[in-house]
Amino acid sequence: MLFCTGILNTLGDLFSGMSLITFVLVITGHILIVIELFQPSRGIVGYCGVLVLLCGIVVRMLSGGTLLMLFIMVFISVVIILSVHVLMLCLQKKAWLTHALALKLEEKASEDTLVGKNGLAETDLAPVGTVTIEGQTMTAYGNTFIEKGQAVCVLSVRGDIVTVEAVTADEDAD
Repeated sequence: MLFCTGILNTLGDLFSGMSLITFVLVITGHILIVIELFQPSRGIVGYCGVLVLLCGIVVRMLSGGTLLMLFIMVFISVVIILSVHVLMLCLQKKAWLTHALALKLEEKASEDTLVGKNGLAETDLAPVGTVTIEGQTMTAYGNTFIEKGQAVCVLSVRGDIVTVEAVTADEDAD
């Protein structure tokens, strides 16, 4: 109980003895760090934020701060930055899920439009190579060896790899 009372007194002294300049430096430092988390700028804004935050802490310590005040200021800063970082990760996860759903829909649309289409083997498929289908070159997997220049038909699409089979002259006529 005595320890909690001591920390509360120190916390009160920390904020009551803080000048306006110190307060502005600390808040500005936190804001710059948060901006860097949400809008990365190669670290420039984040480094400036850390520098401004440290300046605020140093100014507070030079104006009569104690070691416990230093610990509390650093602890509060770390908690604020970690909380914002966790919030950012949660928001990005939702964006990631939305992005993943869009990719699945795009993949399904691609699969529906490419299956059954004919193309040309650009390399030997033994079993992997490249094919051109509707003017688009892509990686392909053949169930059997397919020679370069042979006509192929798309059997399935998985991601950016298509599975193809060789088209014989009889099938071309159909």
